Amino acid sequence: AISNSIKAVGLMLGKQGGIGGEVSEKSITLTVNLPDENVRREHWLECLSDSDELEEISEQFRLSGGNIRRAAALAASYAALEKRGKITLSDIQKAARALNRQALDTLATHLEPLDADWSFLAVREETMCDLRQLEERCRIRENLRKHVGAGLRGQLQAGVRALFNGTSGTGKTYAARLLASALQKDLYRLDLSTVVNKYIGETEKNLARVFSFVEELDVILL
Repeated sequence: AISNSIKAVGLMLGKQGGIGGEVSEKSITLTVNLPDENVRREHWLECLSDSDELEEISEQFRLSGGNIRRAAALAASYAALEKRGKITLSDIQKAARALNRQALDTLATHLEPLDADWSFLAVREETMCDLRQLEERCRIRENLRKHVGAGLRGQLQAGVRALFNGTSGTGKTYAARLLASALQKDLYRLDLSTVVNKYIGETEKNLARVFSFVEELDVILL
């Protein structure tokens, strides 16, 4: 029997920081990662049991479990406004964008999606090939681990990073907006001057906060 004098204390922490003192000496750490596609499908299934686009939704929207349920509730409201009983992929997209605005609009600038494709960008054939490869790399980011060796598998993450290099006016921002449109993702531009702080450590905390939101909401950050 467990003594009544024993109390369990649970602390929820982000990826940054930690705890100290007596409580940390006997504590155990449970790391909760973002759900993979199979777990996401279970979350969506509980929220959208009658949706005809469940597979596509669970594959496209890489959200945390909490954000999946928030997005599902918002999507149900969008469907109700149009007097529809079933939630569609379009409803989920609207709901995800609403969550993005709530979390990121005070930290970064949202860039409106373009009604265009890669043919609108005037670049060399070599650069266009690189951009299309980047798009494909983003599409297979979660499944890439299945096709590489064990040594490389542990180093791969779902996040994709790309460096756009060129003088002003060469189309770096436009290319990023076209990539966001191709992937149907929201694009946010971060002005580093808005997160830089004169106090030691505060700039890093501000950046970590932005990156955490970006990961949980699955958006593109420029």
